[in-house]
Amino acid sequence: METSVYNLFVIQNDIRKLILDKDTLDETTHYRQRPRILSNLRNTAFSFEYLFKGLKADSTFLISKDKNGIFNYYGTYLMYKDEYNWQSPNEMLERYYLINLSELNLNGKREVYKRFLGEFRSVMGHYFRNLYHILKYLFDKEQAENKSNNNTKEVYLKYKRYADLLQAQMSTYELLLCFYNGLVFNRAKFLYQYYDFLENINLEEIIDNEDAELYSESIEIEGIIANPIIFKSKSEW
Repeated sequence: METSVYNLFVIQNDIRKLILDKDTLDETTHYRQRPRILSNLRNTAFSFEYLFKGLKADSTFLISKDKNGIFNYYGTYLMYKDEYNWQSPNEMLERYYLINLSELNLNGKREVYKRFLGEFRSVMGHYFRNLYHILKYLFDKEQAENKSNNNTKEVYLKYKRYADLLQAQMSTYELLLCFYNGLVFNRAKFLYQYYDFLENINLEEIIDNEDAELYSESIEIEGIIANPIIFKSKSEW
């Protein structure tokens, strides 16, 4: 068991290094020019920090109604003039930002993250899939051991320790990206909550404090409950 988990950790670390060693983004990640959005990371040094800051900038630009938001940037009604016609904000969002206004209003952070993941899927997809399967491996082993051990709390703590060791190898920015990844992939979110995997994130570090509410409800899958995650302010540590 120890050897298997260690090997999974090594693979995850190798994937992390591949991302950090990537000097520039692929040409295919650069679509049309879009002001103040993640595509502007093209030809920029790559890091989890820069990815998260790009996601945060995307969120501000596409959701915020203040001076930094898309509606202020382009005006209220109009918006963009090409050689054919003027475009409404919704047409602008769908054509150039690949995002639907009604979906954005309904599920803002989720839709922004989906767009982010779509643009950087070739880079981040492997990372998150492997991380999910490590946590899933621990969960499946725990459930199997519970069948022959009546002390389920002891078994849980044993496997949570492995999850904690995995988390300890990750930077704050990796954990923040996991936070928003959970908004799209419910089974990953279940495992993040089940092992309290994001507990070390501070409220001040997420894009908006109210985003903590996204992890404030229990999740039940196949009769097993993952409790909410309580995020603390820096002053509470």
